Amino acid sequence: MMQRNENIFGTDGIRGPFGFGVFTHTNLVRLTHALALWLVEKKITEPVLLGRDTRASGKIIATVLKHVLAQHGICCIDGGVLPTPLVSFTLKHAQSFGTGIMITASHNPAMDNGLKILDSFGSKISLQDEVRISRLYYSQPEQNFELQSEVVCINQTTHNQYVNAYTAALHTFFVGLDLAGMTLCVDTANGALSHIAKPVLESFGAHVILECAMPSGTNINQQCGAAYATWHERFREHTNVLKCSFDGDGDRLGVVDTTGCELNGDDLLWVLSHLETYAHNSCYVGTIMSNGALEKACAAREKEFARSQVGDKYVVEMLIQNNALLGAEPSGHVILLDKNPISDGLMVLLAYLYAQQVCQGLKPLLKYAQKHARIPFEKSRLGEVKEICARALNDVPVDGARLVVRPSGTEPIVRVMVEHQDAGCAEMVLARVRTWLIEKIS
Repeated sequence: MMQRNENIFGTDGIRGPFGFGVFTHTNLVRLTHALALWLVEKKITEPVLLGRDTRASGKIIATVLKHVLAQHGICCIDGGVLPTPLVSFTLKHAQSFGTGIMITASHNPAMDNGLKILDSFGSKISLQDEVRISRLYYSQPEQNFELQSEVVCINQTTHNQYVNAYTAALHTFFVGLDLAGMTLCVDTANGALSHIAKPVLESFGAHVILECAMPSGTNINQQCGAAYATWHERFREHTNVLKCSFDGDGDRLGVVDTTGCELNGDDLLWVLSHLETYAHNSCYVGTIMSNGALEKACAAREKEFARSQVGDKYVVEMLIQNNALLGAEPSGHVILLDKNPISDGLMVLLAYLYAQQVCQGLKPLLKYAQKHARIPFEKSRLGEVKEICARALNDVPVDGARLVVRPSGTEPIVRVMVEHQDAGCAEMVLARVRTWLIEKIS
């Protein structure tokens, strides 16, 4: 059970199994009252923009949010199924909303759901605001909730106007990008981009082979999408074409290029850093998980490479601190801060394709070997597991490798990364660390 002084937000919003924890009916009502009180405290009077991914539970959560917020006199504009980056983009450019609430558990399975809270500029809210909302949540009594038949301040709207404005902006950002004659294999994870990615890419002239774009409410991220290791295998009959995938809420991008090479966020940052907009920047931002070869390559260009904690919101914070525009996580979250204040999978794909056209002869990033492991643990033991992870960094011999051991901020697993120039050494150290962690955690 969570302590009453605990921040209910993780690395990327509030997330968990629908029907449990924060996402029981009673607790969801309490949380919405807390959000309303927070908005009142912040003197935010403009409407709230709601978006959601394709999980069946998203409609239920949206209904609770709209009706409980209405009890506080807070108006909601329901954008329906929208990817998180499009909600963020709309907040930033429309300048007519006080905040945004995205109902999503991102790359998690369909049984989970979550909330991402965005400010009026489309950025994720601060840690201070997360803590305040958490305290308000714990201070709320249990309340009965009855669905009202009519709530006059709620305006239902299709998402078409937001999608059209976003598409128009993409054409402004990437003037001259011509994908005529190019075939793209696209996996939308049965998520929020299922009915958006193809028409946007076709508007640039691409021929799109679309998979995993038939959301049922229960199949989001199911053996598909950017977080699924072998997503590209479904396109194996299509050779010499670029393949890409997004996660459930569209903020993560995976790419396999025309030669069959799989590209992660480090590779994408390296390519995009050669675009004119970013080539003159003095600093790029990655995370503690970013490949050491990327840092070395940036240094060779006399560029600083700053590392943040894992989480795209921390990348954004460090970008702002360093007056920089381009940052990425290896997981596929890439931030183009001049265009959108959070990671935007579809926008980054277009930026990558644009870079391929205008940056001729660019050599690929030659990365060091990285080996990864995931070790599950009971969520109630998080504090103890954090201590075990800290001990691993000191107690396990790593033979010159770089080691990262950390509990995930989105699910109850320990993530392990070992980096070494020699792949065999990295494998050996990973096995040693994994055995040690399993013994201690068990």
